[in-house]
Formats: sequence, structure tokens, C-alpha cells
Amino acid sequence: MDPAVITLLILIGCIVLFLTGWFPSAATAVLGCVLFVLTGVCSFSKAFSGFSSSTTIMVAGMLVIGDAMFQSGLASTLSRIIIRVGANSERRFLTAGILLSAVLSAFMANMAIIAMFLAIVNTVCRGSEHMHLKRLCMPVAMGAMFGGVCTLMGSTPQLQVQNLLEGTCGMSLRPFDYTPVGVILTLAFLAYVHLFWYPLSRKLWADGGSGADQEQLDSYTARQAAIDSAAGTGGRAHADKRIIMAAIMALVIVLFITELVSTAMAAVIGALLCLVFRCTTERSVLKNMDWAVLIRLAGCLGLAAGIGESGCDELIANGLIAFLGSEIHPMALLVSAALLSVVVSNFISNSTAVIIVLTPVLALCSHMGFSPIPFGLAVCYGANLAFATPLANAQIGVTMIAGYQFQDYFKVNVLLELLIVLLTAIFVPLFFPFSA
Repeated sequence: MDPAVITLLILIGCIVLFLTGWFPSAATAVLGCVLFVLTGVCSFSKAFSGFSSSTTIMVAGMLVIGDAMFQSGLASTLSRIIIRVGANSERRFLTAGILLSAVLSAFMANMAIIAMFLAIVNTVCRGSEHMHLKRLCMPVAMGAMFGGVCTLMGSTPQLQVQNLLEGTCGMSLRPFDYTPVGVILTLAFLAYVHLFWYPLSRKLWADGGSGADQEQLDSYTARQAAIDSAAGTGGRAHADKRIIMAAIMALVIVLFITELVSTAMAAVIGALLCLVFRCTTERSVLKNMDWAVLIRLAGCLGLAAGIGESGCDELIANGLIAFLGSEIHPMALLVSAALLSVVVSNFISNSTAVIIVLTPVLALCSHMGFSPIPFGLAVCYGANLAFATPLANAQIGVTMIAGYQFQDYFKVNVLLELLIVLLTAIFVPLFFPFSA
């Protein structure tokens, strides 16, 4: 059988497993690599090259740095600014909370940031009758998701895009290629919250709403208090540790921007410095490292390599052209890809949505002579920023503990989804032209 057909069948099987959850997603990615080797689609070294990939190493380094941000107390110190700035004013709290959660999530795990802010929101709302859970929880959590799309290391869909670009096109994105459009989208979201989301929330939940899972919220607060206590809240030594952590983070960002070393090396240098200066410990790193993300990432790199190696991308492109015709305008393709990503990601994992949508789009780009970069970015923004259902991702789903109903997400966010697609279509081609 043609290797391209074998690859396509294996890819379809993996997507089914990703969608159904019958098999852990990390194990599914590795299973695909194993099948590629057993069927002769590609060699062992090619199929498992993702485990030594610079992208995988970079993510591992950034996970260590993210853990150090919490263990050193730097993240908690920054979060206390929100409590001071937003006290007794929901609008001020939303502005400060969205901006800080976005900045932190650009370099740290989104879920960890959201958990921290859920604890902050719970504390603030318990301490003031002017602050209400339902008006604050969802926008602050969404702010973390917007911040996550501002850098390569901000969330997993970017890494999935990187996998597919490297494996099928031999191209990659730099850490801050996502930043210009990501910042525009984040600022547009902040404006949307003040002009539409917050006024609507006051009508929907005039009394602040009810039905919150207070026990679960209190558990987030207790967990954050334990982290703060372990990191230390005062004293010269603890202050010095936070200053050192801030300096390490600044160094890593400078290395990313200047490209004096590769992104993977910059992340590893930062991770080692965190350990050298005791901003975190080996035990903490091993306990908190998201091994499933690393293994799934490495496995998906192997899947992408197999797609390119076998010619499966050409097979997919030819099938789409036969169905859609050979005259496809790049803007129409970009808008369709972004819109489809948003729709699909509202019901399945955003990383899986990237694989489903971007694989055929990249195949078309290669065949039509379009640059794959703008399409990778558009799919990433669409997949990351889906908020019309609580099924969209775990980060938005966790906000249901504030008492939101399923339909609430659609009511307050459906216009935002359309705005995201519109702004993506306008600004992505301005920074990254369609021409290859």
C-alpha cells in the first residue's frame, strides 16, 4: 500500500482517539509514531525525533521557569497588586486582572494562572459586597487565554502549530511572532469586556448571580495560601529570591528577543538558573512538571514528520483541490480556517482542533504556493480563543464553579468569537503576507 495512504489511515485513527478520549492523548501520539515505524512510513529516528526536538526542550525549560515563578513567590507578589488596585471596583479589578493574567500566561501555564486568579477573585468577593463572582471569574480566566496566544510558549496549540509547520513545511515560528496580533486581540478583548461583556453581565446577574461551588472555590484559595506560605511572604531572603526570579525571567526574555542563543537554549539556561539560585527545587519540578504535555508534544512532532515524509500532505491537498477547485483565494482560506478552528474548538480539545484544521490547510498552502505562516497563526488564534461553550477547553470550563450555566458562555461570548475571526483576518496578513 502507498505510504501516503497508510499515513492518512494512521492519522485518522489518531484523530478518532484524540476526539473520543478512549486512549490517553499522550499515549495516542506515541502510538502513531510506533505505527509509522512498524509500517515503514518512516524510520525510528525520524518518528521519535520529537523527543530531542528543540521545541520539546524549550517547553520543558519553560515549565521549570513557570514552577519557579510560583515557588519563589513572584507570581503571588504580582497578584497582590490586583487586590490593591481593584478593591471595591469591578471595572478596575477586571482591567488589572485581565492585563496581569495575560502577561503571566504568556510565559506560564494558563491553568496555573487561572487557579491563582480564582483564589484571588474568591477572596475579593468574600471581602466586599460590591464585587460579584459571575462578573469577574470568566473574563479574568479568558484574559489568561488571550495572554497565552501572545508567545510561542504561552499554550499548547502554538506548539502543535510549530510541530506541523516543522514536520510538513520545514518552517517554524519564533517565540514572539505571535505577539503583535496577540496583543491586538488582547486589547480588543479588554475593550469588549468594558463595552459589552460587563454591561451585559450586570443585566444577566443583577444580584451577582448564585449557584457557585463555594467549597471548590475555597479549595483554590486554600491551595494558593499554602503556596504563598511555602514561598514565604516576608523577610529579606524571600524578597531577594523574588528579585532573582524576576531577573532570570527578564534574562530569558532578552535572550528570546535578541536570539543570541536558540530558544531552547534560552529556556534551559533560565531553568538551570532557577535551580542554581533555589527559586525552585528538583523535587518541586519533578512533581509539578506536566509530563503528559511533553510526551504528547514529542509524539505529535513524530506524526507531523511522518506526514511530510510519506507524501500524505500532497495526498490531502490533491483531494481538497478536487473537491474545492484549484482557484482558492488565500484570504478566503484564512477566514475559513480561523472560523472552523473556533467552531471545532468549542467542542473538542484545542490542540486536537489544530491537527484537524491545520493539516489539510498546510497541504493546500504547499500546493498553491501560499506561505503557511499566516494560516498557522490564524488557526492557532481561532483554536485558543474559543469561549462560546464551557467545553472549549479546561481553562474556560473550570470557571463553571462560579455558577455559570452552559448557555451563559454563548450569550456573552458569541460576538467575541466573530470579532476574533475578523481581527485575525485583518491583522495576520499585515504582519505575515500570504506570498511564500
